[in-house]
Amino acid sequence: GFKVLPHSGCFKDPVLFTDATKQVGTAAIVKWEWDFGDGKTITLASGGSTSYTYSRPGYYYVRLKVTDADGCTNQTDYYLHYITVDGPKADFTASALIVPPNTTVYFNNTSSFYNYYYNSSLRWIFSDSSTSTNQNTAFTFTTEGTYLVQLVTKNQLTGCTDTAKKTITVRKVNSAFTFKLAYINNNACPPVIVTFTSISTNAARLSWDFGDGGVAGDQKVVSHTYNKPGMYRVVHYSYDSNTGVDSTEDFIEIKGPYALLKADAFTGCNSLQVKLTAEVRYANNYTWDFGDGTVVPTTDTFAVHNYLTPGIYVPALILKDAGGCTATSELPDKIIVDSLSAGFTLTPGIICDSAFSSFTAQAKSLSGLQLQAPLQYSWRIKQGGNTDTLTGNPASYFFNTLGNHSVTLRITTPYGCERLITDTVFVKAGVNASITGTAELCQGSSTLFSGNAIPAGNSLQWSWSFGNGNTATTPKPIAQQYNNTGVHQVRLVVSNGFCSDTAFHPLMVNASPAVSFLPTTPLVCEGSSISLTAAGGVAYQWSATTPIAGAGFATIQTTPVASAYYFVSVTDAKGCINHDSVFVKMVDSVQLTAPASLFACAGTTVQLNVSGADRYRWINTVTGLSNTTLPNPTALSAATVTYTVVGSDNFGCFTDTAIVNVRISPLPLVDAGAGAALIAGTPYRFTPTVSGAVSYTWSPADNLDCSNCLNPLSKPTASRVYTLTATNADGCKAGDTLSLQLVCGKNLVFIPKAFSPNNDQLNDRFTINGSGVKIIRSVVIFNRWGKVVFERKNIQVNDRNSSWDGYYQGEPMPVGAYVYAVQTECEGGDVFEYRGNVMIVR
Repeated sequence: GFKVLPHSGCFKDPVLFTDATKQVGTAAIVKWEWDFGDGKTITLASGGSTSYTYSRPGYYYVRLKVTDADGCTNQTDYYLHYITVDGPKADFTASALIVPPNTTVYFNNTSSFYNYYYNSSLRWIFSDSSTSTNQNTAFTFTTEGTYLVQLVTKNQLTGCTDTAKKTITVRKVNSAFTFKLAYINNNACPPVIVTFTSISTNAARLSWDFGDGGVAGDQKVVSHTYNKPGMYRVVHYSYDSNTGVDSTEDFIEIKGPYALLKADAFTGCNSLQVKLTAEVRYANNYTWDFGDGTVVPTTDTFAVHNYLTPGIYVPALILKDAGGCTATSELPDKIIVDSLSAGFTLTPGIICDSAFSSFTAQAKSLSGLQLQAPLQYSWRIKQGGNTDTLTGNPASYFFNTLGNHSVTLRITTPYGCERLITDTVFVKAGVNASITGTAELCQGSSTLFSGNAIPAGNSLQWSWSFGNGNTATTPKPIAQQYNNTGVHQVRLVVSNGFCSDTAFHPLMVNASPAVSFLPTTPLVCEGSSISLTAAGGVAYQWSATTPIAGAGFATIQTTPVASAYYFVSVTDAKGCINHDSVFVKMVDSVQLTAPASLFACAGTTVQLNVSGADRYRWINTVTGLSNTTLPNPTALSAATVTYTVVGSDNFGCFTDTAIVNVRISPLPLVDAGAGAALIAGTPYRFTPTVSGAVSYTWSPADNLDCSNCLNPLSKPTASRVYTLTATNADGCKAGDTLSLQLVCGKNLVFIPKAFSPNNDQLNDRFTINGSGVKIIRSVVIFNRWGKVVFERKNIQVNDRNSSWDGYYQGEPMPVGAYVYAVQTECEGGDVFEYRGNVMIVR
């Protein structure tokens, strides 16, 4: 028997069946066969629950058949159990699945609603998100592409839903081609070159199939050579830019001699005689090729040939016409000379009392290996005076009569081979085994088992498996301990040398009681008491490092002096015992630790660090605190301030208060001065105004006579911004900046009118002097004929070493006038140019 558990009623949801079969006698049930009423069945090797999902709504009768170890069977009545699974099951048809653009496709609803047709709804969903609730509908597809159409059905009473989907492909490509033939040898004999030209429209790519196994890819004009006469089917494929494809075909005749071959026999076993005849056209010379290595020239259009070796042969006739054209025509069908070797196994070959024996054939045939042709199997079984016949491979048969029984296999191939093989099944007397032992015990306990056998005897062999990982080989094994809960299957196998029997004994191992506590995570404030309660059993015994009043009750009252474990032993109604413990946390008093005072410069933060509690709350003055619940917030205050913090534990038992004083040091007052605009190299004394400072620093230190005095002297060579940093006695710093800008002008540069390079150290060089100049970009001097006699770039003003000494290429230049061109650049980027004459005087 079985039960059907409640289910949703929708056909797509699984139905759960629970086995309710009762075992009668000692033979265990070994097979459960379920028939779900829709043509589907399953066979299981264990009972319990199974689920099944029906593919369509409907009304189904379900049956269960069971078989025990003795081969006895029973099954439920046909009309005892039925299952109703409701719809809807969505489905529909389309007038076309592949259409050109601007085509209207018609959709017809074919859904199955079963019992609830008038309480069901449907909704069509198209790719553009439009919908329809009509029974049948239509949609116009305007552009190329692939479109999904869905039909969603729902039963309003049961809530069952289903969705059907179809894809509509829209494409517009059209395929067509032309061809021309050209015989290579200028006669009517192959080979022939055929040129194909695609005239397809809207095709993004092309492909060709020439009908003789040859293909070609994306080519508009393609040539192909045919080497044999005959009719060939050519197919041309044209593809659009997506996945759309269109094809067209035509037949091409390649002229030449050919023949139609026939045979009076096509199959045989090991050897075969075949008579071949041919209807020949356009040929007057013949040669037979029988496909097995034998070639015979002849004037006859028929031949008789003996195939002596198994194989697959294709006989052919080689033809030649009066013009010298040759061709070969083959027999359309193959000549098959088959072979067969076979044997089979019996599993088991020896049966105790009664059982099924399976027969498995091992056969090899030429047709099976090379052609995958199926073989035919016929089994004949003789048991006592009865003879039965089975077909198929493998097969099985139930034997229940002591003695020797023959099994004969007849195996045949589709091509005439046959083998007859016989073997024997032996049925011996068996033995019946049983187990005596307890059915239930507590986790971690031990128990004894005793084995029994009919008929008894000293020659019996015993094999135990206790389900706890242990085994034994005696009829009365030692006690077994079980540490894992649940049902343990104890198994005993008893053998008499030929036959064996298996007995099973279920043992229920009850779990130790599950101990629980209230409260689950107990805690108590220092000096207070707490109530602890254990659950999970019928008897309790508490213990701890200190004596407990009422230790035999489920609930105890205690006042801990420190955090400690409390232990309890719990006994349940089955007498099973478990031990557990609970940790009682005692919450200690809170004592805050905080700095007495802190210091910070005005405008900067200081971190407050306190400890000794689980939680913190800053009270009263909280202005400038980054967070009022942290032990280490930062504080920003404009004046000296006192902060107060309250600390507590996580459980609300105790609090403590601490005070932190923060002293704020004012910053020095600094005015570096207004700055100035100077000519490069002009001295400038800094006159800043500073109060509240004990030390000073100027940066950068470039061109200063000191960098840590209040009034340094600067001789700048470039524009600079100087920063004055003043520091008070607490190390707090403040600063200000001063800017010196260098001025530059064309009239600040002096270029001499003459010089005397006579090495008397007086006016020996043509040197450019001045002030306020960042760099002299270039100096170029020409003689009276315009030749450059001196040139320098990127030199400093007043640089005598980089000036002209009146020489050119090591030779002194003659007395006279020379033309100069000078270009200078100021700090601000201004560029000035100077042109004039200079005299060399000696």
